[in-house]
Amino acid sequence: MSIQFKNLSYEYSPDTPFAYLALKNINLTIRENKMTAIVGATGSGKSTLVQHLNALLVPTSGELVVDDKVIYSDKKNTGLKALREKVGLVFQFPEAQLFEETILKDVMFGPLNFKKTEDEAKALATQALELVNIDRELYNQSPLELSGGQKRRVAIAGILALNPDILVCDEPTAGLDPQGQIQIMELFDRFKEQDDKSVILVTHDLQDVLDYADDVVVMAHGEVIFHDTKEAFFNRTDLLSEIQNVLPKVIQFREALNKKGFNISDSVTDLEQLVYEIMKEIDHE
Repeated sequence: MSIQFKNLSYEYSPDTPFAYLALKNINLTIRENKMTAIVGATGSGKSTLVQHLNALLVPTSGELVVDDKVIYSDKKNTGLKALREKVGLVFQFPEAQLFEETILKDVMFGPLNFKKTEDEAKALATQALELVNIDRELYNQSPLELSGGQKRRVAIAGILALNPDILVCDEPTAGLDPQGQIQIMELFDRFKEQDDKSVILVTHDLQDVLDYADDVVVMAHGEVIFHDTKEAFFNRTDLLSEIQNVLPKVIQFREALNKKGFNISDSVTDLEQLVYEIMKEIDHE
């Protein structure tokens, strides 16, 4: 599904003393069947941007096009339920929304709410739980009895059970240990690869961007200041310093070596490349 933001702006609390323009004239096209990372400093507008994708927020001006659905700022928007079935939104700490008495019932809740039959909802829930690697013997347990990482995966399964075409994830690995972070990111990668879906990832973790993203959007002060491939992003040392996120280890090492007198290209973004460039420089000495 294609996504286009057209001259889109969003203002919180308009016409009040608390008015705040969070998004300013956004023009952005997100490629289909890719993982697009949205990065930027806290308060740059990342979460506000993605909450437009399933019409949790509606533009103050401009419009958003998701496939054949247009979300207008100046017209009544209808058919939002169908849009929300196509665009799944995973908030930070989604496990806080677990509430049913069993894992299976919790994951079935979404499909049932979208008028699937009991059998259809059960089949979708089972498929989603298998995708997130939750063992079948756990299905009749309370989700509250699970570990933190398991709860997160069950909560995500509740979104995946809707079989969305676009999965939007707002800081999905926040609060998880390193192994849990890897499991969640590999899950999103499988979701994209197996079913030709689109994943939009809001994150502060540039290691996840390096390891999994295809494209990168950088936001600052409610505006898009960069949109290109991951490779182009990690070539821009000026942007990397501006957003003030912790750099991936290989890039930290690359920059440290260059400060020591090496001349390693900004295009080097993986360990194998880095070792090769180091050996080349040593051989030339």
